[in-house]
Amino acid sequence: MRPVRPASLVALCLPLLAGCAGEPEAAPTRDSDPDAPTASGPVHFTEDPLADAPVLAPEETVPTPPSGPVRFAEDPLAGAPVAAPDDAGEGAVSAPIGGPDAVVEPVAPTPDTPAFDAELVDRTLELGVAVLEARLLEQELSATARVEAPRGPYRFGAVVPIRFTIQNPFGESLVLLPPEDGVALQLQVVTERWLPLGGHERIERIVHYRLADLVLLGPGEDYSIATRLPLELDGDPGALWEVRLDARLRFSGARQGEGEDVRDLPARLVDFRGAGFLVFPPGWERFQDDPLDALERVVGLPDAAVDRHVLVTTALLQGDDRYRGLEVLLRGLDHAPSDARRLTIVSALEWLTRIDLGGDPEAWLRWRAENRPTTDDRP
Repeated sequence: MRPVRPASLVALCLPLLAGCAGEPEAAPTRDSDPDAPTASGPVHFTEDPLADAPVLAPEETVPTPPSGPVRFAEDPLAGAPVAAPDDAGEGAVSAPIGGPDAVVEPVAPTPDTPAFDAELVDRTLELGVAVLEARLLEQELSATARVEAPRGPYRFGAVVPIRFTIQNPFGESLVLLPPEDGVALQLQVVTERWLPLGGHERIERIVHYRLADLVLLGPGEDYSIATRLPLELDGDPGALWEVRLDARLRFSGARQGEGEDVRDLPARLVDFRGAGFLVFPPGWERFQDDPLDALERVVGLPDAAVDRHVLVTTALLQGDDRYRGLEVLLRGLDHAPSDARRLTIVSALEWLTRIDLGGDPEAWLRWRAENRPTTDDRP
């Protein structure tokens, strides 16, 4: 509660003091005290003592209706629906857009999504299944297809018989359909030629064959074709060839099954499991019975004609003789009769170990010192 000012307190106490004096005094009039409040006049305070007093009920404010139109920065009813145009009376019909003679025809609504085409879906599913079956057929045929050649070794200039075989692993008949120019068989011949005085080179050839007839395979049957491959290369024949054969069969499609169960599949390719063999210069046969003994002899012979035999006898080693041959070659670097023989020994070391040290004999001597066990470490 706000404090009562002294002037106000005196004004309130004057009537009480007058009653206690015995004789009542006439109440002051407005003329005698112009600032004295009256019941009908306002009460003046320096500050409003009821500014924070609670109000029993707020006075109801009645809005004054606007005398003119209501204005907004933007029309708040721009998108509101209209039941009828302002100028439409009872029973009025709006004229169509374009004038009284224009005619508006109804149109079919545009669908949000295309219509479901069950036939297209079925064809798509059938095609997907056919592609999966074709991939499976190619994988299974490739797993059984093989290039067959005698193991060798062969001599330079020999003719090698080769056979290509496909097996049908399914319990249904199979036809590999030819394109217009026939089924194509592609043979890849990769020859790595090792030279007598070190180094080697890779030569790749592609040979194509055309099959005139269809490739027909009954359930579980084999289909094979044969050819002959001459072992000939231009230039220095070298000391040793390492030959690798790979093949592919290309066709336009496959037909599997018979009668009502026949299916045309979009298969195109069969990969053959390859074959490989070695090719030596003439006269290699005399070393095949004991190649390790032959290697120990040719390493130290001064005749340059036996340079290529170092690599031949090394390539003929098998089993544990390969490790003994490695020791013979490393020891031969210290006692080689010529620089050319040292290069031949390095070529044989690269063939045997497949370690590429750049053809430098000194590099092989360092490798021997770092990797060969000492006398105390040997078993």
